[in-house]
Amino acid sequence: MARFQTILTLWTVLAVTHAAAAIEARYADSGKCKPCHKTITEDWERSLHAKSHFSKNELYAKMLEYTARKRHKSVASQEIRCAQCHNPHVSDAVNEEEKFAAAFGLDSEEVKKSMNSRFIKDGVNCIVCHNIKKIHRSKKAGKRGKDTVEWGPNDTMVGPFKDARSPYHKTAYAPFFKKDPNKLCFVCHYNERSVYGTIIGSTGPEYEKSGSKKACVECHMGPEVKGHSVQVALQNSTAGKSRTLRHHLFAGVRNSDIVADAIEMDYKQVGRKITVSVRNLVPHKLPTSFGGRMMRVTAVYKDASGKILGEKSYDITARYIDEKGRDTVPYLAKRVAFDNRLKPGETRKVVFRAPKGSKTVDVTLRYYLLSPEWVEKLHIEDPAVKKAYKIASLHIGL
Repeated sequence: MARFQTILTLWTVLAVTHAAAAIEARYADSGKCKPCHKTITEDWERSLHAKSHFSKNELYAKMLEYTARKRHKSVASQEIRCAQCHNPHVSDAVNEEEKFAAAFGLDSEEVKKSMNSRFIKDGVNCIVCHNIKKIHRSKKAGKRGKDTVEWGPNDTMVGPFKDARSPYHKTAYAPFFKKDPNKLCFVCHYNERSVYGTIIGSTGPEYEKSGSKKACVECHMGPEVKGHSVQVALQNSTAGKSRTLRHHLFAGVRNSDIVADAIEMDYKQVGRKITVSVRNLVPHKLPTSFGGRMMRVTAVYKDASGKILGEKSYDITARYIDEKGRDTVPYLAKRVAFDNRLKPGETRKVVFRAPKGSKTVDVTLRYYLLSPEWVEKLHIEDPAVKKAYKIASLHIGL
């Protein structure tokens, strides 16, 4: 009863809080951008940025539900917490009263409506990256997304060209798009922590430690190409001007061969001993980012007739332990129990010994968005998450 009275008192205080500032409808979702920026928008539609809302990403949705249940919290409170990166403009859709209600386990209709609004469901869309006025670098664990940026007026689209003009929206120039694009990527892709403060994702620090000068966009947006950012003729604009652009696919294992390009696999053979070398060619760990990802090297031994005599596997991943010492998902990690992911530039040697009678060994490297064990535990059905992505393979005769 006392807790309920406290909630009512705090609710009364927060009742004077103004509703979240709304994004104007004509800028709120990517569908409004597509008539002019058709090519860029169609790239984005195939990206994971376009699927960063829980309604479009079963892995994310199941992680939210599992984490909320284990913490005895409302799913809405977890959704709002994670939206700091999954849609950093979340404060323009969810006001302080709704955040407060969710924090106390009240999955109100107002919160549900806000978190399922068309704008929030659009994910990390055009206005998220192209409405940032200023970025405040932060290396503090967990301070990411909306907590590190200043937004401009939502009728102003910010980009890499000083002379850009549009009759539909105002334009502004930001140097980080061309001069320091990692600054924009690291708004979200720097470090990530569990509910206990354990670092469970550290792509930014991994990159910095590597000493690389290659920008994230060089791999994930591809090489610069000449083209037009606008595909229609517009008066009083720079629509017809040829630009140096990058694709907006934001390449990952689900929509490209980027991981295959990040790995080099070779072997040495001495009798029935096969030493497989797996080399990381990129300036961050593999796998990186979301801590549940895994790579598995599997050797399948066959006799002269092609009959399988056996197989062995070696996993490259991280494991997490909760406050009770049990295996858990990254977001509930009290500590990291195990982490053998490939460091930037590292070559890992994996030894396999073929059984007697083996005539061939087929070695395959596969990439998993989530380990098969946790896919099963979370009852995930999405084929894109269940899939074992084949990255590299070797056929070895003995």
